[in-house]
Amino acid sequence: TTGTNVKMIAHRGLSGLEAENTCAAFVAAGNREKYFGIECDIHRTLDGKFVIFHDDSLFRACGVDRAVRDFTYEELQQIPLFGTDERIPLFSDVLAVFGGKQPLIVELKYGPDWALVCEATRALLDAYLGPACVESFHPAMVRWFKKHDPKRLRGQLSEAACFSKKTLPGYLAFAMSRLLSNCLTRPQFVAYRVGPKP
Repeated sequence: TTGTNVKMIAHRGLSGLEAENTCAAFVAAGNREKYFGIECDIHRTLDGKFVIFHDDSLFRACGVDRAVRDFTYEELQQIPLFGTDERIPLFSDVLAVFGGKQPLIVELKYGPDWALVCEATRALLDAYLGPACVESFHPAMVRWFKKHDPKRLRGQLSEAACFSKKTLPGYLAFAMSRLLSNCLTRPQFVAYRVGPKP
């Protein structure tokens, strides 16, 4: 915020009007004065490209029950997103669309190549002229930025254990829901999914 002038972040681009995490969604968000920043998600492809996509699997967006990292970038370009003409964009292409004019929140997606995702994100954001911060559910990625890019604003994503225990052992879901890793990662902000309120 700047004084009383509250700014907004377009989650995965202006996904209410366009398919999420597509160049069309980011252009639409940039064309709306009320949207100040953009949130997007980073994955690494089989051939080492860095693309914008939210889920680990292509199933929800593309109807293909395989992980993003199982495909090369060229193969991904043959798969339509949400039944549209849009395709999964490169992170570098999305940065070029913004031209440093909009703040970014970049969510880092964890996988076996997580350190490469961190390194590439740092390099691309260093070349970006506008403000940008990073965030992740996985504390190893947040800690990587604490060690290797300490001036970069970093955030820890978390949620109530009832959500994360679907994919994590109970003790890890409990630890993450209580933000116990923050003593190692020292995030400057926390984005927390609480769930439905009473």
